[in-house]
Amino acid sequence: MTLRTLLVRLRTPFSALMTTVDDESPLISYQPRDAWVQHNVSTDAVAINFFGKTFTQTHQLNASLSFKFDGHSVTIYGSTNGSCRANIDGKDYSVSPPLSSQPAQPASLFAINTLDLGQHTITLTNLDATAVLTVDYILWIATPASKSGTLERVVFDDVDPSFHYQGSWTTSLSDTENFNKRTGQYANLQKYRRRLWLTLGAVLHRRRAQVSL
Repeated sequence: MTLRTLLVRLRTPFSALMTTVDDESPLISYQPRDAWVQHNVSTDAVAINFFGKTFTQTHQLNASLSFKFDGHSVTIYGSTNGSCRANIDGKDYSVSPPLSSQPAQPASLFAINTLDLGQHTITLTNLDATAVLTVDYILWIATPASKSGTLERVVFDDVDPSFHYQGSWTTSLSDTENFNKRTGQYANLQKYRRRLWLTLGAVLHRRRAQVSL
């Protein structure tokens, strides 16, 4: 995994905290892992049309992805030319996705914005062995519990002292032209982890949070 920055993006003050997670993020759990294939512009030219120029696909029956988030709204972008099922916290939801195996632009596979503000787990399962399920990115939203404070846009670069790296990380990367400040950290996710400690203040629940990948 290559770490560039951690970005907290806001639409407008007091409206919502919006976070985009790309398909290749380790925050998304793909099961079984060998049933999913990740693509970029080096392996498939169509990736140029996707967020982050990457997408992840499966054609295996019952292959699934899971993602945990803290908010009230979540949208999975991608496509399928078959059928799939969404499940949030043990409850199934119907899915009416755009029927395409290679969309020119990302489209919403599944979206819900009526959840209680809090921690949730969403799972998307492929129900068609003859279909291709494509995942582009996940967008989740949380509205602040209180409107008495202010929300800020915060960018943590990979060299920020808030990051605590464990294991063997390297800064010797070959293509950092598009990285923030042209710096990055790299490690084998099978062996190593990195942690970020930050204070969210009044953004969501006025609590200290630990992000561990």
